[in-house]
Amino acid sequence: MENAAMSYDPDNEPGQKLQAEFEEKYLDTDGVVGIGLTDGDRGELAIVVYLQSKSAEADLPSTFQGHQVVFEIVGTIDAY
Repeated sequence: MENAAMSYDPDNEPGQKLQAEFEEKYLDTDGVVGIGLTDGDRGELAIVVYLQSKSAEADLPSTFQGHQVVFEIVGTIDAY
């Protein structure tokens, strides 16, 4: 079995609620192409924000409701 960065737990309501609240507030921010959940620096639940470029970080918080926000630059994503 492959090790994932964060184990899958479909009953993780606090994580799903946290992600939904962050998405509601920040998904329409310029440069944001996706939002998910990951492990933070100390293994705790964190939000991962996928960005087109580093400059988009300036409009986003580094923490949200006490959880770390992690940024990953992925560039432009084109749907086919």
